[in-house]
Amino acid sequence: MRSLTNIYVLTCAFTITVYNNIQPTVEEEFIANYSNSLLTNVPKTMPVRTQVLDLSHNRISGLSISEFINLSDLQVLNLSHNLIAVLDFSVFIFNENLEYLDLSHNNISKVSCLTLAYLRHLDLSFNKFTALPICQEFGNMFHLEYLGLSATMIRASDFRYIKHLQLHTVFLNLGNFSLYEPQSLTVLTTRNLHIAFAEDQNFIFPLLYDGMSTSENLEIVNLRYTLSYKDFPSPSLMLLKKIKTTTLILDAVDLQWAIILQIFMLIWYSPVEHLTVRNLTFRGPLEELTEYAFLPLLSSVEQLISLDGSMKALTLEHVRNKVYYFNQEILYRQFSEMNIANLTIADAYMPHMLCPNRTSSFQYLNFSHNALTDELFQNCGTLVDLKLLILQKNKFESLRKVSFMTSRMKSLQYLDMSNNLLRHDGAGVQCQWAESLEELDLSSNQLVDAVFECLPANVKKLSLRNNQISNVPSGKVNMLNNLFKISKDFGSLVHQKPSVENGFYFRFCDKLKMYSFFTKRRAWHNPPADQEAILQFHAFISYSERDSPWVKNELIPNLERGEGSVQLCQHERNFIPGKSIVENIINCIEKSYRSIFVLSPNFVQSEWCHYELYFAHHKLFSENSNSLILILLEPIPPYLIPARYHKLKALMAKRTYMEWPKERSKRALFWANLRAAISINLPISSEAND
Repeated sequence: MRSLTNIYVLTCAFTITVYNNIQPTVEEEFIANYSNSLLTNVPKTMPVRTQVLDLSHNRISGLSISEFINLSDLQVLNLSHNLIAVLDFSVFIFNENLEYLDLSHNNISKVSCLTLAYLRHLDLSFNKFTALPICQEFGNMFHLEYLGLSATMIRASDFRYIKHLQLHTVFLNLGNFSLYEPQSLTVLTTRNLHIAFAEDQNFIFPLLYDGMSTSENLEIVNLRYTLSYKDFPSPSLMLLKKIKTTTLILDAVDLQWAIILQIFMLIWYSPVEHLTVRNLTFRGPLEELTEYAFLPLLSSVEQLISLDGSMKALTLEHVRNKVYYFNQEILYRQFSEMNIANLTIADAYMPHMLCPNRTSSFQYLNFSHNALTDELFQNCGTLVDLKLLILQKNKFESLRKVSFMTSRMKSLQYLDMSNNLLRHDGAGVQCQWAESLEELDLSSNQLVDAVFECLPANVKKLSLRNNQISNVPSGKVNMLNNLFKISKDFGSLVHQKPSVENGFYFRFCDKLKMYSFFTKRRAWHNPPADQEAILQFHAFISYSERDSPWVKNELIPNLERGEGSVQLCQHERNFIPGKSIVENIINCIEKSYRSIFVLSPNFVQSEWCHYELYFAHHKLFSENSNSLILILLEPIPPYLIPARYHKLKALMAKRTYMEWPKERSKRALFWANLRAAISINLPISSEAND
């Protein structure tokens, strides 16, 4: 639901087994994990040097000072998913170093407060509070960055004690919600605001309007409204002067079309640059939303989108339409004329999209998982700035027509046509591709050997995985010889160094074939049962060359200096000359305890970073290990992540990652957490010394 702060990475970085539900086995003496142990009380005997303590998913109903009095070094405490009903913060009076406290998913309804001076993360969400549990003592927690709360009502005075705090993230769980006093949220000072509303209640829209006036990044889950459109509280135009939000995410939205359009008009006029709407259902009663009532609203939107606004990216995912009686082509025209750079409409059962009437500003279009056909953008000459086009999982059939579609897209560099019904018989008019096209994904189609007669002349990267190709035609062998060689031993195509004449390489060897290469290579080597015996490095570092200044000036010096320094594997100094890049990558990952991935917009643009992530991800599952460490150096907007990076999207959604803190005061803890996550005693070997 939300990314954890980097301090909690410690509890996720180790695999810890609990014996007899009391004594944990730990890899480091300052980490203790008692989660999922059926405990009804906090264990009486815990290592006094414990810094990270996980007691989540138990049956603990009460806390006392005596249980924590000896844990003076405690920094991280997770008590989520228990049965605690009453919370007295004084039980932590002797835990002066406590920075992370998670008490979410309990039964807490009453709180007695005490200032925890160094607390950075406090989560009280998913409890049974009526009013927000904000005590006066919270106002003295000047280090507080994350605050999670729950309540059934919010009043204007609820935030008065913390209005002076500079918070990073506020999460509000509002179940069985009954009352909101307007302007209450605007007292907060927070960069990120996340509101999870009740699933089965009509949303209170002043929460949206005030939330947009409160934080730079706003996410709201469960926007449903089943009352009459006539009762909908339309936003005031005066609100536009107050809006601060630049990134807005709405999830689980079920609204009438007229309400959606009203909200969209507000957002378009606002400073919002990135709008994402997921799990959207739009509907409209016949008696209230006839086509005649709908057209004036669409006309207003049409006038609106022709104007320059702040919006740069619009993402609509998992869309369900329950309004079938209006002319949908009107709606497609509105989308096609939008003056934005990035548009995603995915999993929407969309059968068509119109060519823009004027030169379009689109640079990125993602229409994956729809019902689009070969007629899309035929003879369309207005998409001259389009660079990336993703059309996977649609109903395209003719590769020739796809080539004609791109022929007038003068800037197109990347095209994803995977998982369609594409065929090419080699007869008839020759294909005509955009000359600028460099990367083409034709995987999972119905293509045969004739496909080689219909390929872009300037393509640098090509995927033909999962088709019906049996041979490379003899007339194409000479052209391909400079780019790859066929290896019968591996049963696949193996990359060679790009030739001088070409400056690029032809990627016929895709991830599936490299997976085959990887698994066969492991079988040849017959690795020992004790995998630690071959370890030579604490961590392998994967990063984009564009991020190398940070890696060389920050990451490596901070991890390798001082006593007990770690051994890092870096491609510049540890790749073995004479071996292929792929084999060097596999060697480094196999011989490293963990793999560190430095994530940034640069990372997702690096093909080799993608391969390194692929192999490390394979190791994660093949060895049942916990070997991946993700460092988010810079935020990565979802629309920048190419479709082929599905593993990265899945990992970022499911795994905890460490964020590089911009404030210098937080970096010491960051390095301590990272060093702890890669800590292991490496075996001494002559090869490692060499």
